[in-house]
Amino acid sequence: MPAPMFAGAVGLLNQYLLNNGKISKAGLGNINPTLYHLWQTSPAVFHDITSGNNIVPRTVGTTNCTTGSLGYSTTSGYDQVTGIGSADLNQLFGNWTGVVSSLGTTTVLTANPATVNQGASTQLTATVRPASGTAVPTGTVSFASGSKTLGTAALTVSGSTATGSLSVSSSNLSPGNNTLTATCAGNTSFGGSSGSAVVTVTAPTTISQSMA
Repeated sequence: MPAPMFAGAVGLLNQYLLNNGKISKAGLGNINPTLYHLWQTSPAVFHDITSGNNIVPRTVGTTNCTTGSLGYSTTSGYDQVTGIGSADLNQLFGNWTGVVSSLGTTTVLTANPATVNQGASTQLTATVRPASGTAVPTGTVSFASGSKTLGTAALTVSGSTATGSLSVSSSNLSPGNNTLTATCAGNTSFGGSSGSAVVTVTAPTTISQSMA
């Protein structure tokens, strides 16, 4: 249950930051950079778990097993059982405001062409802009069709915008209209944002000829 419980806690964190004017728009994007930043700068946010393990018996000779057991033991600091530990939510909420940025972004997705035949490809381009100021978001943008990940691209800065592009084959899409999304996860300097575009996949036109 840890993952669903922490997901609920992040939902409450988002609400807390929004209600207290710490962020201007709902959504925290990729929170991992902030979590690791807090782990390094505000250790009281996390409880370091130093006892226990996730070792289970395994048959010798199975994948990665040479001793009859497989798994890891906890240790001081980061470990492969508990990661950076469990969070003190009161500390997490209070310290988050010192590192999270309220500088939002906008992401616009375009597809060229927007209509493709089966077997053809379309070029997706995500354009990310800051809500204000002259600093430009960096990092990566991810592309998806519904719950299906299509790929990622590094953002390239040019002037006041950053763009990331990905060529997508229609074989990765469904016949008809497909709503594709581009998501800039954000970081401790910029909030995340996403944009969408519709790509239509059509069947090739078949021309029949009658024999005279």
